[in-house]
Amino acid sequence: MYAMPEEPKNPSDQKPVLLEPSKDIENLLKELPKIDSPKPIAPLLKPPPAPQITPPSFKAMEGTAKPQISPPPKLISPPVSNPSPPLPQGAKSFVRTMAEDLEAAKKGIKPEPKPFEIKPPPAIPKITPLPPPLEIPSAPQAKLGPAEKTRSLELPKIGPAPLARPPTARKFALSPKKLIIILIIIAAIFAGAWFFLTREPEKTAVFTPTPVPIPSPSPTPKTFSELIPSASQITIPSTQNFPTALTNRVNSLALFASGLTLLNLIDENSTPYSMNQIFEKLGITPPNGLLENLDSNEWIIAAYGQKESFDSRGLLTFNETPKPKIVFAAKIFDLILLRSALNNWESAMAADLKNLFDFDSKKATSETFLNNIYSGADIRYRNFPFADSTINYALVNLAKFNTDYFILTGSRESIYSTIDLLQTQ
Repeated sequence: MYAMPEEPKNPSDQKPVLLEPSKDIENLLKELPKIDSPKPIAPLLKPPPAPQITPPSFKAMEGTAKPQISPPPKLISPPVSNPSPPLPQGAKSFVRTMAEDLEAAKKGIKPEPKPFEIKPPPAIPKITPLPPPLEIPSAPQAKLGPAEKTRSLELPKIGPAPLARPPTARKFALSPKKLIIILIIIAAIFAGAWFFLTREPEKTAVFTPTPVPIPSPSPTPKTFSELIPSASQITIPSTQNFPTALTNRVNSLALFASGLTLLNLIDENSTPYSMNQIFEKLGITPPNGLLENLDSNEWIIAAYGQKESFDSRGLLTFNETPKPKIVFAAKIFDLILLRSALNNWESAMAADLKNLFDFDSKKATSETFLNNIYSGADIRYRNFPFADSTINYALVNLAKFNTDYFILTGSRESIYSTIDLLQTQ
């Protein structure tokens, strides 16, 4: 071993000292017996290399005095002490020391090598490189303008404060164009609100098949023969007086009160008389448009059993035996044309029907026909002089059958009963 001399503070003030090996160490090494080096069992760690010391350069010190070399100081070996604690009994140490080797060499014992394990050095943790430092952008340097001379400070003149004026009201006026635009905007807002509040949600179109109406058969009214079950056949020869023979045959019939009996009028050959023939046989001359607007296949001539009667003073009485009254009825083709024909016939009706209805035309209580309504039917009448001997005709509408009927009778009771018979079917 070499002792490192103290480095002089200034090389010019101190001389260099040469190092020599210690004589004690050399004598000690000579005294050691030669021992065959055992073969290593495990690789030994190499000691780190000793630092190299370069002596000072003498060329740099030319011209100066050579330093005196003093002998190196003697190294005093410290007393050997047991650095490790004593091992317990029975324990064996695996560490080989120089003291043990010296004792074994003095005794002439060959030292035994002690194996030991070389542990790998602990893993050095990876050092993550530090992120680069953030570059702080340098603030732009503000350039100062050229220096200018400043004016001297002048204090404001202090004087009396001016009186505060009250704020004047600003006039707010809109031009006509702006006013129109505002009104249009307000109207558009109200219109949009009304549209969204009142509109109905859109309904999805659902296809529904249109039902095909099935034409139902229109109801038809009953025939007169179905409405009037009672009937009587009367034969009047063509050579006889038709009004007289008809009156005699009707008066001989046994009629029931407030009821109708159909009259089947035939000639000597059992041929039924037509509607036109009966009017002709009775001496009735109807106006144009009357018979043409009556159904010749749906008509009747009947006898009614009258119970209502009036005395000479006009007091109402009732007959014990029904008195016969003639009733004529037929289905109408054109109601308007028939009404016009009846209006034209009213002036000659009393003269044409006096023999059929058996009244005295001179006893009429009115010069013209009067109006009456019964069960929704319009009635025109004229009394001779009371309601049991009169001319009554009516136009009856059956709405459910879409049919109109014409009725002509010789009393008020008989026309009321016939209207009821048509309307109650």
